Amino acid sequence: MKAILIMLSNYFHDLAVGILFSAMLLTWYLHRSALEMGYSPGQNTLVKKVVQRMHYAALGAWVWILIGGIIRTINYRRYEWLPAAGRGQVTALVLKHIVLAAVAIYGAVTQYRLYRLYLKE
Repeated sequence: MKAILIMLSNYFHDLAVGILFSAMLLTWYLHRSALEMGYSPGQNTLVKKVVQRMHYAALGAWVWILIGGIIRTINYRRYEWLPAAGRGQVTALVLKHIVLAAVAIYGAVTQYRLYRLYLKE
């Protein structure tokens, strides 16, 4: 039963990363589209509302990424390291986390700036 719960936690951890990425991408895309259509950040209430909602979605995703990451780290050696090491995937796992961390940090900074631009006037 513990293995199933850990597997589900890992799945939802990965899903939270996808939600975080989607929220950041949607926020950026709407902002860019509004600018291209000639709207300033204070003029477009729809974009303002979406930026606010995606900010909360991203915060929720960050919370689960951190909680799920702790669970994953505690159980990593038993449930992921040994099977991955046997297939030579350790390097791929390390590179994946480096790339995802870079994307997440860049996206979070960008989304925070847009949040401040639209909602902290």
